[in-house]
Amino acid sequence: MKWKAVYCEGWDSSSQRLVGQLHPDEAQRRDRVDEQYSVVLSVGDTPRIVIDIAWSQYYLALWTLDDMARRDTLTEFRRLEPNRLFTIAEHRWLYPADQREGEQGVEHKSSEFSVDGWRTVHQRWPDGSAQHSSGQEDVFGQWREAPVFGDWSWAVPEHADSSPVVVIDAPQAHDPTTVPAPWRPPTPLQPPPYLDSLMAEGTEFVHENDLLTTEYRRLGSISLPSGQVVAFEPAWSGNRAQPFTAQAFPGRYPVFAISILDARQTDAERRQQYLDYLSALADRFGSSIEKVEAALPPKSGEAYILQISEDEVTDWEPALRPGEDIRVLGDGQYYGFSVDGGQGCFTSPEALPLLDEAAQDFGTWSTQMLACMYAEPKVEFPLGEGLDLVPYHCPLGDGSYPTWVGRNEGGAVVCFVTDMLTLALRNR
Repeated sequence: MKWKAVYCEGWDSSSQRLVGQLHPDEAQRRDRVDEQYSVVLSVGDTPRIVIDIAWSQYYLALWTLDDMARRDTLTEFRRLEPNRLFTIAEHRWLYPADQREGEQGVEHKSSEFSVDGWRTVHQRWPDGSAQHSSGQEDVFGQWREAPVFGDWSWAVPEHADSSPVVVIDAPQAHDPTTVPAPWRPPTPLQPPPYLDSLMAEGTEFVHENDLLTTEYRRLGSISLPSGQVVAFEPAWSGNRAQPFTAQAFPGRYPVFAISILDARQTDAERRQQYLDYLSALADRFGSSIEKVEAALPPKSGEAYILQISEDEVTDWEPALRPGEDIRVLGDGQYYGFSVDGGQGCFTSPEALPLLDEAAQDFGTWSTQMLACMYAEPKVEFPLGEGLDLVPYHCPLGDGSYPTWVGRNEGGAVVCFVTDMLTLALRNR
């Protein structure tokens, strides 16, 4: 069977047609310099397959179209090796005959794969109910050779055509008219622009039309015998925590909570606002301001910084643990540490066995941990042998929080900053 391949900017699902046809020479240029483009494969005049490629994001997506030109399956690949792709996800949508692509209430099943051999299956039914399961399996079959530009026969399913012949449909000349691509590759969470503004106390900056300023509070310091750093929730056993791959020089370094304040308010106005808040709580619960203040969780920060040096940060990168690969992340995703009890901390991997030992008596340990968090002035939590951790309160509670590594011009680590995401969610 003869298939026709057309290069273009992409497939527009609303109009159910390809947009921005490209000359093969232009598509090949984009492929060579890692710019995005798409390929639509048709039988006669009927589009059946859409391939979206953006090698800059290591991304290839293979869509199939049903008889109503709705995209009903998606296979997502990442180029994790120079000449090999890994399947990270497979999706299938089961559309009723009268439903358009993108409408709610469509049955959806997906499988997600990890290189270390885990498969997670999600299924959602039209009534909104859902289930998921996960387990280990051999992922050898999820690898395939990366395609060579111009050879698209591999994309045709064997059940559709065992011996496909793909011919290229090319316009007579390249049309320089720019048509916006109807898609973009998934981009993991990027370092937020406000990170630079958090690097010094008293810095004023504008965020979403608000004039803000930073306030530092020292929480203590930690010893890093090997220079390795761990961030996790101390309420859970530390034997599951792994250090970041980025390392500092061995030494003892301070930890600060960074609060974000309204720069237009004076200290007196901030204090009065806080007292009004306490008074409202006291009236609500029939208590005194002093008792209400004592019962509140410790003052939290919008971010927490482990300060390695005073150098200027010229570059930010996500703090990763062994085995984490940002190339497989979806749009806006990130690696963080999970929180289920409202706490986080910085420590060293050398301290983890001592933490596990201390946590054997969980009641005593948790009482001491809370006392450390509420203490004024702040102190680190001692674990013995000159090792310790600095706990802190996570204002949004349960969730996952990313840590960023700041480096100087020479590439040395300047700091580790854990973002509580409150600033990202401000005014939303």
